[in-house]
Amino acid sequence: KTPNLTTITSSSTSFAVASGVLYNKDKTSIFASVSNITSLNIPNTVTSIGGYSFENRKQLTSVTGGYKLTSMGLRVFGGCDKMEYIFINQPSTINLSVYSDPYHNTFAGLPSTCRIYIPNATTISNVKNTDATVINNRLGTSSVCWYINNATLYLLPISSATGAVAMPDATSSALWEYSKYNSEIKKVRPDLMINVSNTYCRLNSIGAYAFYNMSNLVSLDCYNMDEVTKIGNYAFANTGLNTISDNHIYAGKVSTIGSNAFNNTKFTTFSLTSFSALKTIGSSAFKNVPLTSITLPSTVESIGLGAFESTKLETFAIPNSLQTLSDGSGSALYGTTTLKSITGGSTVYTVKDNGVYKNTTLVQGCKNTIIQSNTTVLTANCLANMGLTTITIPNSVTSITGLTGNTFSYIYDNRTSATNVDPS
Repeated sequence: KTPNLTTITSSSTSFAVASGVLYNKDKTSIFASVSNITSLNIPNTVTSIGGYSFENRKQLTSVTGGYKLTSMGLRVFGGCDKMEYIFINQPSTINLSVYSDPYHNTFAGLPSTCRIYIPNATTISNVKNTDATVINNRLGTSSVCWYINNATLYLLPISSATGAVAMPDATSSALWEYSKYNSEIKKVRPDLMINVSNTYCRLNSIGAYAFYNMSNLVSLDCYNMDEVTKIGNYAFANTGLNTISDNHIYAGKVSTIGSNAFNNTKFTTFSLTSFSALKTIGSSAFKNVPLTSITLPSTVESIGLGAFESTKLETFAIPNSLQTLSDGSGSALYGTTTLKSITGGSTVYTVKDNGVYKNTTLVQGCKNTIIQSNTTVLTANCLANMGLTTITIPNSVTSITGLTGNTFSYIYDNRTSATNVDPS
């Protein structure tokens, strides 16, 4: 049995001790645990862990790191009864030891509740000789992997990655493996990783359908989203998401929020002002979200069809940067019947092609709508289903076909020639 040990004399030419672990002098090999540690982070320098190194360390609950780890001896963590997870971020080859008696295999002796995360685990021979659950935690063939700790889903690059890497898209019919653990995941945190070359790596996107239908997910931690530029289509749709952590100042490079990205989430208020590079909000991005207020940054240029459909917004402030409040087939505010006023934006509005466009748009207020005096055509349901009760039509309008689905108390028609009017 290895005695508890805290120091090795600095004059030793063979050994070193750090954080309760005994190494060779250059820290490429681990020989033993020499104190009752509760967690282990395997340094980047380590390539091998000797057999029985952490056997019966009853307080050890987690293992991470191991970016250059290539071999592990017999029963390395046997008897570690409190071990919750082992995350070895090494996507290449790890030689695991096996023995004629399975009792001595590398991951033998771990509790059945423990999860072992190894990118490309399915390609590593003998990895399944354990009672613990072994998970191939790489997202397809991408440079992104994941693990779960304390109800938080961590997403990060694999150790061989360089720079900023993209999280791949999933599909509604083939979600990523972590979706199986929906019942326990409350928070998601994109994380950084210091790779084998000792440089920082981060994600630069949140893929489509990344957390689709994960109903217990309530929080997004943006602390390490410094490089993220895109949140994909349906990324958080149908989740319980209602909070973006105080660290959302780190989302300053996000330029695109995809269609349906936050559809049917639980936000009541949402401030995007710290998304200081945001230019595009996709169609139905916040559809069916019980929003009573939203604050947009001054950088937004385009908002797609129904982006705020069936919300509870009463006011909507258009940033001066906005160029398109539609995707060409309908208004971003289509079906938002609670609106009382729209403020801001360009001083010139007309309506055209079933949408609301800067310099070719119309709406100034909703329940009591005044159409700008230079508007000429109201077409293709441009104001349909907006909950309007009164409307003032200027003399400039020559054609109206876009007012269906409203219950008007008053229509103030200031035109001298009411031609081509849709009676609906």
